[in-house]
Amino acid sequence: GSMVAGYFNKFAPGGGQVIPMEIHPYLTAGTLFMQTEYLPYPLSNVDNVAQIKCRRDYHQVDWPITSRTYQFGVYVDEVLQVFAPFSFCVLANIGNG
Repeated sequence: GSMVAGYFNKFAPGGGQVIPMEIHPYLTAGTLFMQTEYLPYPLSNVDNVAQIKCRRDYHQVDWPITSRTYQFGVYVDEVLQVFAPFSFCVLANIGNG
């Protein structure tokens, strides 16, 4: 077998460059998810392409005792902030999967 470790972008400035690829263990076979980590524009005023806004960090709620077991829940309230939606891409049905 073989494994792809990167993609050569021949249209990148400077004659092209290899874009490294990472394997996501839970992504459906035959699907490619791409995102950029930074924008190559000098005055974009965007620090992060996407970031997590944490409205409330992880917390535990101990529910009232109604039986012989202790009921509890662990919760978090987060929002994904995307500042450059054009920097994400999903390709599906690639190869045999």
